[in-house]
Amino acid sequence: MTNPPHASAAVMDGDAHGPSASSAPVTLSLPSLPKSVLELLVANIEGLHLATGVHVYGLGVIAEKNALHGIAGQCPGYVLVGDNGTHGFLVSLSDDLSVYSSELGALVPPFFQFVASSLREWVDSQG
Repeated sequence: MTNPPHASAAVMDGDAHGPSASSAPVTLSLPSLPKSVLELLVANIEGLHLATGVHVYGLGVIAEKNALHGIAGQCPGYVLVGDNGTHGFLVSLSDDLSVYSSELGALVPPFFQFVASSLREWVDSQG
């Protein structure tokens, strides 16, 4: 049995004028993503901007967004996959792969609200 692919992204340090000469790429990584989640992200590599105002992150920013919000430390077993500016949307990496919502300032499991039973179901329900 093979493990699912591991998603990662490289981010350059620097200012508004671009990376500094002494900067090296900083690699941010995510836990192994389930195949169904990875397929949706790869199919929409730049991310999705849904009619409801939700931004589903593309592979280029998903690791950075998870690091920014401290997801690995605050809620291990989840990955932040998008937001609408006030609420984050997280996929449970457990067997059920359900999607949950929580205010971006309260991204801890006790505050999560169930949204959908899968990422595909949630994205499809957003229009």
